[in-house]
Amino acid sequence: MLAQMKQAEERAKQAEERAKQAEERAKQAEGRTKEAEKRAEQAGKRAAQAEEKLKQLEEIVAKVPTIEQITTIIQEQVAVSIQQQVAASIQEQLANVAVPTNGSRSYAEVARTPPDSQPSNIRSLTMSTTPSAFTNSLYCTIDISRADEAEKARTHPGAVRECIEREMRGVEGQERWRCVAVTKDPRNADRIRVACRSEGELAQVKEAMLKTAAATPGSRVLRDQLHPIKVDNANRTAVITETGTSDRE
Repeated sequence: MLAQMKQAEERAKQAEERAKQAEERAKQAEGRTKEAEKRAEQAGKRAAQAEEKLKQLEEIVAKVPTIEQITTIIQEQVAVSIQQQVAASIQEQLANVAVPTNGSRSYAEVARTPPDSQPSNIRSLTMSTTPSAFTNSLYCTIDISRADEAEKARTHPGAVRECIEREMRGVEGQERWRCVAVTKDPRNADRIRVACRSEGELAQVKEAMLKTAAATPGSRVLRDQLHPIKVDNANRTAVITETGTSDRE
């Protein structure tokens, strides 16, 4: 009888121990459940934040212009810039147009003029006088008459424009430089003329054209043109040099 009671007590203790272990496991499970709930809550918050950021990114992307819109804006800006440059060039050329005098003097007036008198109807040559003052235009000319037919076909106004713009844009501060106009000489199809905005630009363009001509066999950049002027009502020819002086021929 005592042995049975001891066994019962032993079983009761074991059962109590197992109950405690089960309770401990239940507490641990409850702790893990709470931790899982916290993690789930944090994951939900992160998901909400990610969704909010995604919405913000979508709004930013929606505001960014498309490639077509960017291209249109650039084309409009380039068109406006070209119009402004052409208008400025036209204004400059109009400002340089010489005002005509009251007309040619008669033979009798010329005959009565003393040899040492100063003519009153001609323009004086000064250090600032340039060929553009007589031609009312600034341009540099490349001649391809000595090139073969294959080189002539490749050396067209578009190719010359591309070469000159590449050379000019290599200068610091001129990354967006563009030619005013590149055309064929209407009187000579073997000559290509590059219009310039100013004398300084003319010198730079001429240097760039020399490099272009050096790369094209048979082509050459023409020197300053001969411009007719009047001296005492007699037609003569003068070459205006870089210093503004004239060499009569």
